[in-house]
Amino acid sequence: MKVTLKDIAKAAGVYPTAVSAVLNNKSYTRISQERRDHIRRVAEELGYRPDFQASCLRRGKKATVGVFLPEWRDVLLLELITGLSAGSNRSGIPLTYNFGMTKNSYFKFIESMATYRHSAIISYVPFWDDGYRDILKRLEQYIGDGGKVISLNTLNWPMIRSITLDIDEATGGRLAAEYLLKQNCASLATLSLATVNSQIRSNAFQESTANSDLPLKMLAIPTDSLHIRKFIPAIDRIIDECPRPVGIFCVNGQDISSYIIARCLERGLKYRKDLHLISYDHGPRTGDYFDIPRIIQPFRELGELAMDKLENLLAEKEANSEILKPTLQFHTGDEE
Repeated sequence: MKVTLKDIAKAAGVYPTAVSAVLNNKSYTRISQERRDHIRRVAEELGYRPDFQASCLRRGKKATVGVFLPEWRDVLLLELITGLSAGSNRSGIPLTYNFGMTKNSYFKFIESMATYRHSAIISYVPFWDDGYRDILKRLEQYIGDGGKVISLNTLNWPMIRSITLDIDEATGGRLAAEYLLKQNCASLATLSLATVNSQIRSNAFQESTANSDLPLKMLAIPTDSLHIRKFIPAIDRIIDECPRPVGIFCVNGQDISSYIIARCLERGLKYRKDLHLISYDHGPRTGDYFDIPRIIQPFRELGELAMDKLENLLAEKEANSEILKPTLQFHTGDEE
């Protein structure tokens, strides 16, 4: 049952008007700071949640939150949206989705949020765009005008005054290293796209395997080389040049692990005998025999946490930035 102002007033031993004044941050001098703290504490203990619609009307804001996301076509975006939607249903905060990731599309998004006086923004920020600093200035202006901002996955780029929620890329590299070092490999290799996140994961993998004395080959493919044919020369180099069994870390979410296995089978090599694999994020299952461990990024949790943080911001409560960690999962879904 929803907790009302009358419920809080009864529990706190005050009038409902006093509860309303305190929870709506009205500066009535006849209510002491001690009494204010007491009322807020009682409200929190009772699980009180302010009415979002009413709060927005008081602040002259529209009771909608704008979400700006990349135009991905994979399960990660679906998981993020699922988490955001779950948080939206729980909090009663409606969301409107926008997709892009260029300076122009982001500016249009922010202008729409400001023009129609939406209450808040949850977004990726196109940090790779040449206009990144202009975007930050516009976000600063939006926040200065009373807008709330939750920024997603901007760990390596400076944000101004917004709450940031990130996924720890280095932990993924360390988890991959821990797994492969247990497989009695004779050599190690990483295969990735040449992106900043990939470099962080690969560097953490390299640091975590430095004391093993195993030879390590690190290959990065240009980001415009997404077709599998562009990966085949790198796969062949690993097969030809690395002592076996070789432990291969497929650093990116693009699932090339099944192609590595196929290429090895063509060369007469066997999975778990001549090579071991660990990959990133969900991908097609290749049967129990080719069960490939994966580093799973908590995108659903990221979405739900973003809504929790935003709800606190809109209620004028404290909210802090956080960094989530990926986990190592196997075919059964168990975590190590």
